[in-house]
Amino acid sequence: MFIREKKCKGKEKAYLQIVENERIGKKVKQKVILSLGCLDALKKSGQLRKLANSLLKYCESDFCDIEKIQEERRLHWGIPKLIERLWSLFDFEGILKECSKDRVLQFDFQSAIKLMLADRFIGPCSKLKSYERQNQYESIEEVPLHHLYKALDCLAEFKDQIEQKLFEKNRTLFNMHVDVVFYDVTILYFESEKTDELRNYGFSKDNKCNEVQVVLGLLVDMEGRPLGYDIFPGNMYEGHTLATAIEKLKKQFNIQRLIFVADQGMIAGANLEIIRNSGYEYIISCRLKKLEKKLQEQVLDLASYADMPRENASGIAEEEPDINKYKIIIPENIFGALLSALQNQGNPQEVYRSIRNITKHVPDAHLKKVLRAFRKEAFTSDACKQLIQEIKNYLVQRLIITWSQKRAARDKAKRDILVDKAQVLANGPAQSLSQRGPRRYLKLTAQEIALNQDRIDQEAQWDGFYGICTNAPNIHWKAVLEHYHNLWRIEESFRIFKSHLETRPIFHWTAKRIEGHLVLCFIAFLFERTIELKQRHIDYSPDKIREAINTMQLSLLEINNQKFHLCANINSLAREILKIFHIKIPPKIAPVQDLTMK
Repeated sequence: MFIREKKCKGKEKAYLQIVENERIGKKVKQKVILSLGCLDALKKSGQLRKLANSLLKYCESDFCDIEKIQEERRLHWGIPKLIERLWSLFDFEGILKECSKDRVLQFDFQSAIKLMLADRFIGPCSKLKSYERQNQYESIEEVPLHHLYKALDCLAEFKDQIEQKLFEKNRTLFNMHVDVVFYDVTILYFESEKTDELRNYGFSKDNKCNEVQVVLGLLVDMEGRPLGYDIFPGNMYEGHTLATAIEKLKKQFNIQRLIFVADQGMIAGANLEIIRNSGYEYIISCRLKKLEKKLQEQVLDLASYADMPRENASGIAEEEPDINKYKIIIPENIFGALLSALQNQGNPQEVYRSIRNITKHVPDAHLKKVLRAFRKEAFTSDACKQLIQEIKNYLVQRLIITWSQKRAARDKAKRDILVDKAQVLANGPAQSLSQRGPRRYLKLTAQEIALNQDRIDQEAQWDGFYGICTNAPNIHWKAVLEHYHNLWRIEESFRIFKSHLETRPIFHWTAKRIEGHLVLCFIAFLFERTIELKQRHIDYSPDKIREAINTMQLSLLEINNQKFHLCANINSLAREILKIFHIKIPPKIAPVQDLTMK
């Protein structure tokens, strides 16, 4: 017996009938038991649904009234499984056991960390909020609130060991070659005005001048994978953090040779000496306008530049004249006789005389300062060796200058905006002259305020030029440019670290809790970057990855006093992530006790 939809000839309306099959001889015919009426009328009046529900009362218990199905709660099943896979991948259980082998932890340290990591991915929040909403995750053990804070204290205590173990794991798992390292610092602010040995007022890149802050220095490799970090007092100058980063690479990670890439403000003066003395090489931007006049003339001689080859879509190099040009400036070796005299420790007066004659021809300001200082010191063996090393450091440097037509047009457009503003200021009231940007293009005299055309022309000659300095002798100039242009990776890392993982603002008040919070964010960043790099053939942003992970949810339903899991639809990126980490998608619907997700 079944329901049949019947249409009469010449009529568009359909009618429902209850029929049964009846065998008459060798043929089977359908016998009408009952005609229910017009289908449209039955739907409109609700009679069809009432009839269906009435019939269901006499069925077995595996049928139910759809209207009585209730969702008890929504659970995230994907992120706990991903964290478990990454936890195993980096052997975090082994790392934490090794770190805590000299002490007894009387709480579930690992579950507390997993819960806080899950929140970093799904929706970063305070530790109190993590505790309150921990029942939204499938298969994460329940953790008391004070255990979360204890876990942060332990992370702070184990920070250096965790960093070193993760560095070693990265080398093993991903065949990581740390030959180029990017370094930069950023600011993390607090919703507080209370200062201590770590939190303090300082220069704020976030324009949070009324709030205390700490300085964060971050090291990443060429792929953007985090290597390590350190935090410093909020009032520390960013350049003074470099020595700690070098020491970490040298002693903690035991890296003997690498190329350090940072912007010019980070690596200058004493920091260059720190890098050289460590045996490392560097790639930094160069302030062309600060060069000696002789070098500036070489830089501005655009006729001596070569056209920069460009690779097209087919991979064949082609010339693009008058668009991108480059020039490599190598220091002139005028130190032959002086080096010989220093090595042989000859007559001091002759050495001093040679230095005096050479100094005026040296275009490097730092080396000039060193040469002049040598003449005022005692003539000793150590002093001679130090000067020899300084000269060798200078001679190995290369200055790679590029000129771009597009950059020149962009520089001119930016300057034109300021010049227009300067003209408005010149014609306006005197109090408006406080605007620092446009003001530099004004000439202020007792008689008048006018545009400084000489200053404008002087800056215009530098349009399109950019300089990069390196002491790495065995790297092609193209690779030097590529390494420097990859500095965007450190900026991207900071953006993920601060915004996506919401490291800031920080609501912890003790140095230990602050450190523990940052260790947690560092681990979350490493996990996020690992997910991203494992599916590198697909270009997805961290936000898209978070969105995909958030689709991995299921609903806990109660049907006829039995609990079921109903799995939500997931997008294509989520499927790709699960496939990469060999995580099985749960069945669409299954009883709670039968649900298995391997």
